Amino acid sequence: QTTNYSEDFTDGYDYEVETTAPQLSKRSKVSNHSGSSNVEAKIRRTAYINFQTQNTEKTKLLIDQCIVECDGIVINEDINNNDRRTTHNLHVHIPAQHLDSFLLRIEAGAMKVDYKEISQEDVTTQHIDLSTRLLNKQELEKKYLQLLTKANNINEILSIERELNQIRSDIESTTQQLAYLNQQID
Repeated sequence: QTTNYSEDFTDGYDYEVETTAPQLSKRSKVSNHSGSSNVEAKIRRTAYINFQTQNTEKTKLLIDQCIVECDGIVINEDINNNDRRTTHNLHVHIPAQHLDSFLLRIEAGAMKVDYKEISQEDVTTQHIDLSTRLLNKQELEKKYLQLLTKANNINEILSIERELNQIRSDIESTTQQLAYLNQQID
């Protein structure tokens, strides 16, 4: 019985295997909003590989070992069995610095690679936008904290505190979005 493996890797993951591994590009320079070119391009890579294997269990152990050694995680996994074939789909996240070696190891364990695709997405603008919004919100928080020290009555204090709570919530959300994006490109 032949098993078709697909792995889905997002920057890291189907025995069809699809992986996405965001990573920093090779010192590519892009222009920022002011026109200067001191910003490194931020590139997210996604890989998809579909292959066949003779031994499902052995292949699964190899993939699990590769995921652990590459500091990856399984995002989603499903197995479909029918009379002729077992299909195992994995979506994994592999850090960018390990994506190429991960794919090479998976290919080496395959009986036959049916399909392989690696694509890249430039997320530099998204990174700049999130970073800029975070800095602006942090500056706004500082201004509200200064206003709080100058508040004259309880209504002013409560009003400023409401604004501070909203800004802090926005800062936390933007920080998490930026951290997630950085995780995909570093």
